[in-house]
Amino acid sequence: MQQSKKIGIVWFTTNLRIIDNQALYEACNECDQVIGVYIFNPKHYHTSFKNIKKTDVFRSKFIIETVQNLSENLSKLNISLVIAHKTPAEVFKILNQKHPIHTIYRQEEWFYEENEAINDVTTAVNKPFKSYYSQCLLTPTILDKTDFPKTFTRFRKIIEKITPDSLIETPIMPKNNLIDCDNLCPSVYDLGFDYIPESVPHNAFPFYGGETEGKARLDFYLNEKHILTYKATRNGLLGLNYSSKLSAWLALGALSPRYIFHKIKAFEKAVKKNQSTYWMVFELYWREFFKHLGYHYNDQLFKIDGVNKQQYKWSKDYQLFTQWTQGCTSEPFVNANMIELASTGWMSNRGRQICASYLSKHLGIDWRWGAKYFESLLIDYDPDSNYGNWMYLSGVGNDPRDRVFNVEFQQKRYDPEFKYINTWLAQIPS
Repeated sequence: MQQSKKIGIVWFTTNLRIIDNQALYEACNECDQVIGVYIFNPKHYHTSFKNIKKTDVFRSKFIIETVQNLSENLSKLNISLVIAHKTPAEVFKILNQKHPIHTIYRQEEWFYEENEAINDVTTAVNKPFKSYYSQCLLTPTILDKTDFPKTFTRFRKIIEKITPDSLIETPIMPKNNLIDCDNLCPSVYDLGFDYIPESVPHNAFPFYGGETEGKARLDFYLNEKHILTYKATRNGLLGLNYSSKLSAWLALGALSPRYIFHKIKAFEKAVKKNQSTYWMVFELYWREFFKHLGYHYNDQLFKIDGVNKQQYKWSKDYQLFTQWTQGCTSEPFVNANMIELASTGWMSNRGRQICASYLSKHLGIDWRWGAKYFESLLIDYDPDSNYGNWMYLSGVGNDPRDRVFNVEFQQKRYDPEFKYINTWLAQIPS
């Protein structure tokens, strides 16, 4: 009797790459046949809060481009990517009927939404999972929750002493591994939008999604030596190169943090090491801090009292909130940033801090409203960083100083000649 093939399914979520992908590597190492699957879960594209879509058009477009590129890159490894626009349970039930599943390989998740989808799939097909911490530089289990530092500085001093592992090999399967499958991405129209966003002048993030584009952007930033001035330019507001802009590829896992870390270290060895190259790694540590925070505190990140369980009286003034989202506040600097976000799906790190502080500290509005709005629009949305930063800036997170950003001071320091304000306020139709 012929023994059945051991079929492994790699469930891609926010690990949309072939380089340094442990789930992909282990599946190829352990299984006779490997099939990839990416699911455009309808729950992620509906209107969920205050008439705001959970995933707006800018991020949707970037996700589509990233999945298309993943499919192309996987095909070079003789691996097919099944692309579906159904619930995860429906997709895996159909897939299991056509290709009896032995094991499902995925990245480790720690929030309710992601685990709800995993539980639905378990109910639908009842197959074993193997999961890996592919979102992080370092496995978040290196610290127990009781030992996890509540401040970034203490966390950084611990993890700076640990060198991330080397990159995981990119596997390749034999040509007969390919299958006939539906590998066409839905369009933004299929996801519920009635337009494709057009490019606007002064867009600081005109890039395409996908691992190939992300690698090219990193190579450009290093080869042109923009990294050597990063510490001085990182608070910029206009232009393509004031920051690396790698966060969008990191958010979808089109690039792994380890890949970026080791590329920076290679640059330091071959070209130059200075404060700016260190600061790029420093920013990776900030991202890592919020990843570990999410792992240890789970859904507490989405609760009004945050990880500190700090009690404030929050306003539910929807009119004020709407004025903030539309860039119609009394602060031109805030308005310019919010208009840039609504026009492009992008906002600088400095702008995010100012706008978040203004909504939560000045207007006193429930910080989660702002976090949900950023979740919808930001191309580089990542739950750990987005909600971690919003908690930090609103006083319920990990900022021991509980600072408040003075908008006038920030504008005088970062936009003294009103170039940024005039650029984006000019986008408002007269």
